[in-house]
Amino acid sequence: MGQSVSVLFLAFFYFPHLIPQISRADEAKPRSPERHPKRVLFYGSLIGAYQFQGPRQIKTSPTSIYDVGEFSGTSASYAAGFEYRFSSELSGLVGGVLRTILLEGGTSSTTASKNVFRVTKEFQGIETGFRYTPKAWNGWGMSIRGEYDQGQSVQLKVLQGPPVDQSDVHPTSIVVLFGGIEYLKRRGPGLYLRPEFLVGVVPSTMPVTTIVEFRLTLVR
Repeated sequence: MGQSVSVLFLAFFYFPHLIPQISRADEAKPRSPERHPKRVLFYGSLIGAYQFQGPRQIKTSPTSIYDVGEFSGTSASYAAGFEYRFSSELSGLVGGVLRTILLEGGTSSTTASKNVFRVTKEFQGIETGFRYTPKAWNGWGMSIRGEYDQGQSVQLKVLQGPPVDQSDVHPTSIVVLFGGIEYLKRRGPGLYLRPEFLVGVVPSTMPVTTIVEFRLTLVR
């Protein structure tokens, strides 16, 4: 009986002292860091575009002005930059663009000599905008962006008709305003594929140039 009382006494005396030791031992164990989604992401885009413009005049020199019908053409461009996630649904972007605009069109067939022109313009620019992807849309989202492009070169080719004076052909700068829809598809840990469909306008040209784009964007 005396031994049982002694064991109970010792257990009662030492057990309260073991509790803080066990707690301190748990606190000393290394904890796995909490995983948070990356706020800054890198993106790269391959762009296929179709652009068109209504009837207009082409001025190739101070004395050479041609009335041209509708202009249209396809081209490839590239973009890359960074995205910043304000939340799980809203992000902003800023990046650089290498844009090509290609347009073909001909003069009226009623003129004495019909000319067919191809205008190729090369630009370097910057783009900025916002993406909104609500959770309820299951990966679908929308985006708006603006783009400022500095003209680097312009090439005017006469595909049909006599040569023309090109002394007044030079690069210009443009602003493009875009809006569109997109779909975000996860392809691996931290890797996403985003197809995008965008429609943009160049308001500084007369008539306004419309650009329809399909972008394939890789985000990491």
